[in-house]
Amino acid sequence: METSGANQGPGSETIVVVGGGMAAHRFCEQLVQRGGTDRYRVVVLSEESRPAYDRVHLTEVLTGRDPESLELGGDAWCAEHEIEWHGKAVVETIDLPRRTVSSSCGHVLRFDRLVFATGSAPILPTIPGSELPGVFTYRTADDAVAIAAAATTSARGGGRAVVVGGGLLGLEVANAIRELGCPVTILERGPRLMPRQLDSGASERLSEAVLARGFGLELAAAVRGLSGSEGDLEIDLEGGWTLAADFVVLAVGVRPRDELAASAGIACHPGGGIIVDEALETSTRGVFAIGECARHDDTLYGLVAPARAMAAALAGQLLGDSTPFGGITPATRLKLPGIEVSIVGESLSARPGDRVLTWGDERRYRCLTVNEGRLRGAISVGGWEAWPAVQEAVARGARIRLAHERRFRDIGEPWRRTDARPIDRWPDAAIVCSCTGVDCGALRAAMTAGARTPTALASATQASTVCGSCEPQLAELCGTPETAEKGADRGLLLAAGLGLAATVAIATSPPIPVVESIQSFGYDELWRSSLARKVTGFTTLGLCIASLTLSLRKRFPALRAGAFASWRRLHAGLGIAALLGVGLHTGLRLGARLDLALMITFLGLSALGAAAGAIAALERRLSLVAGGQLRRLGRAAHVVVFWPFVVLVSFHVLKVFWF
Repeated sequence: METSGANQGPGSETIVVVGGGMAAHRFCEQLVQRGGTDRYRVVVLSEESRPAYDRVHLTEVLTGRDPESLELGGDAWCAEHEIEWHGKAVVETIDLPRRTVSSSCGHVLRFDRLVFATGSAPILPTIPGSELPGVFTYRTADDAVAIAAAATTSARGGGRAVVVGGGLLGLEVANAIRELGCPVTILERGPRLMPRQLDSGASERLSEAVLARGFGLELAAAVRGLSGSEGDLEIDLEGGWTLAADFVVLAVGVRPRDELAASAGIACHPGGGIIVDEALETSTRGVFAIGECARHDDTLYGLVAPARAMAAALAGQLLGDSTPFGGITPATRLKLPGIEVSIVGESLSARPGDRVLTWGDERRYRCLTVNEGRLRGAISVGGWEAWPAVQEAVARGARIRLAHERRFRDIGEPWRRTDARPIDRWPDAAIVCSCTGVDCGALRAAMTAGARTPTALASATQASTVCGSCEPQLAELCGTPETAEKGADRGLLLAAGLGLAATVAIATSPPIPVVESIQSFGYDELWRSSLARKVTGFTTLGLCIASLTLSLRKRFPALRAGAFASWRRLHAGLGIAALLGVGLHTGLRLGARLDLALMITFLGLSALGAAAGAIAALERRLSLVAGGQLRRLGRAAHVVVFWPFVVLVSFHVLKVFWF
């Protein structure tokens, strides 16, 4: 089949996507949601015969799940949204000067934009016998089906499996095989499990848990060769000893699929991966790469969350959103029965100045990596209730003070529960579900679209559908009974009401009369005496500066101390005091020209501050989306009006003292 021309189909330009995995589907999905198929004709060339499917849940196929239930879109979805998806279409050549792609199915496609979403491939160790029957790799749904069949047969005959590789992938497939009733021995070439993610303390706890649950485990076990056939394989190991197995799974890692890009002349990294910039564009204009094949900022992610983020960012770029892809904090999670391991950020100390903090008891182990007072990475073995907050803190580089370090070394928690940022203050880019890569922005968008319960959110976004550890965060977003019981902040609401009343009173009350002819002391001495005017003026200015300082304290983590809500009430109280100070300073006179402009600005600032305070006080009684949007809008308006106030009050002070 031959297709030529870049102007066929519904769009005026053609995007050809090479690869049909999760990144490709996410990219197409984002184009559809943003209306991009009106502008672009989208053609996807996939090596696999199946439509795009959910690889996160692939191990469930090993234990009996139908692979078709993992499909993300399928033919019906593609037809509905005019996505041309071609399976078993291996791209053979890419001619960049002519802007064409040729496939094994006979396609010759001209493109305006080309997107590599080729993912990664299993690393095949260079050992004799790796091609024998009964030796499997684990990457695709077909691989999972074949391994499941071998495990079922082996379990019936009382045989044993061997998994080569003690990383995340190897442990997951070993657990799935064991759940089918087939004993498993894990071979790891290195000195510890998950050597690229875990330090020795964490790996030791993981090894103890693996052995306690009946797995065989051999560390520092390098395979020299394989011999025999399926059902009767022999694994020859360095050191002169052997293992027998019915079948073997090679899960020693993956490498990015960059060979096609390299053959076309696109710049690739010597260590693997197609080099992309912040727009996810390669060395060739109009050619992009996303997902596990892309190397951004010298980083290969190899995870679902960054792939989804790249796909969304590129779709936005191609539709006029210039927001660059700024990277994402990598986070992985291993959750087997009775074994829970979580890693985020720079889990292993690798940079000059890194300091490692550790804590552990009989069941758990925790490790923090700190650099220049900022949290850069964390490891948890054995479960950690506060892990989502830790993950978010690593993503923003939260400050770790000496008090936090002491607390962590004592009890394994760097912050008091009240110090942790609630999820409604997390940025849109913060990852909530590390298993599926769902961030706060996606959850808020789903809530705006009507998903107002944890179950509805999970259905709409797939968050919490893998290990379930982020279910409490979904419940918090939706306003569970626990959070709803907090109700309104009555102290802040009272302060906001008093502030608004004082603002209206100053704006509408008649001026306090001053009798200029009376020389004896009276109440009007406040406005006839230069000294009294200076005292009230500078007192009011001091209150405004104090209020500003508290505002900075709330915005910058380095300045935080104590409970956030208490400081917010104090901020409102200082605002009321400043209003009273202005009343005393002016005698309720609005003034003229510059003074009038200053008073209008100050009263507007006070009214907006009172409104923002009332919204914040009532936020828990509103929906998360409505409350968050109103609070951010009120706060933004309050800040915008503040800057003219600074300029005007500076001119006012200069006028009084200079002229």
